[in-house]
Amino acid sequence: YWDKSAILYLYSATNPNSITIEYTNLLAGIDTNSQNHLAVSGLRLTETGYYGAGLYNYASQYVTCTNCDLSLNFNAGYQGAGPNHGYITISSSTLNYNGYAGVNTWNFGIHNDVGNSLITTSILHDNGWAGTIAGSGIVGSYPASEFSYLTVYNNGIDGVSANFSHNHGIYIGQQLSQDTGYLVHDNLIYGQPEGDGIKINGASGSIYQNLTYNNGYGGITAGYNVGTTVVDNIYYNISYGNAYGFYEQLNSGGSTTISLYNNVFYQNVNTLNITSYTRDVLILDNLTAFTGKNNILSGSNIVETTHSEFGAGAQSAMTWNYNLFQYGLIYYNSAFPTWTQWQTLGFDTHGVNANPEFTNPSSENFTLQLSSPAI
Repeated sequence: YWDKSAILYLYSATNPNSITIEYTNLLAGIDTNSQNHLAVSGLRLTETGYYGAGLYNYASQYVTCTNCDLSLNFNAGYQGAGPNHGYITISSSTLNYNGYAGVNTWNFGIHNDVGNSLITTSILHDNGWAGTIAGSGIVGSYPASEFSYLTVYNNGIDGVSANFSHNHGIYIGQQLSQDTGYLVHDNLIYGQPEGDGIKINGASGSIYQNLTYNNGYGGITAGYNVGTTVVDNIYYNISYGNAYGFYEQLNSGGSTTISLYNNVFYQNVNTLNITSYTRDVLILDNLTAFTGKNNILSGSNIVETTHSEFGAGAQSAMTWNYNLFQYGLIYYNSAFPTWTQWQTLGFDTHGVNANPEFTNPSSENFTLQLSSPAI
């Protein structure tokens, strides 16, 4: 029903009070069809057919989706496709139990997203059951886009053993040089059974003030340039109970600059998928520049193999100082230096090897007591 105003009302033919759109045999609950400046609010867009999406954005810009339920779709809750789609806002919505992803702009290898989108204040869980193409809460190419105040958990549940490469909470980049300017902040991301909480592939931007824990692979993973220039700034995050607190992906012919500031990496000893190689921080490559400052790395006093690893390739580009280590081991240049030897090598000359004295980490209270040596 259209009342000749700016609002199109969608009613069920049999139940005018229903706000549900269920198109079990069609591609989309709503297809934007190249139209711009559309608003979708308060709708339940569910149970679309094969490769279907609740909200299918084909070549549209300035689409807003607020207070919607985009769940139980075969492909995605929101799917971006077609040339130059972008400038999307999704807020206060739920995107759960979708086959490949809650939000997907991957479009089966075709990247036409112009970005400048905002995904915020929404819940994404149990997406990725249909297969291995995406399998994440959020996946795709998102230049100049923001992901904030989200709750993201238990995505990538495809049943494929050790499918680390696709199944993540938030998965941005797809190895494209255009993916610059992303912001991932103030999110709660946990319990992806196989993959990373946050994974950034070949993209440049900032990750900050996130709590990411109990993920089967990395709490935060970044890097992996493929002939591109990657600059990632990662600060004020808490990453605990993952297989890796922070994992730098493989360098592949481009330029990678990574900065880690003021993060907490705590007991990343999750052996659900990584049985013998967990790390608080893992840096393997010869990066263009790698700086770590004011981080707290508190491993485990039970799992003695838990440590931070700085591969031989990272030596020439690494600046590492003012950090606090507790427990675990440092692995550097194929050896395990003592704390004194580590400082003699020029690292953490102003660092501390001590208990950080968190207030109550078992209750996720990582504030510091007044007597903490990290203050």
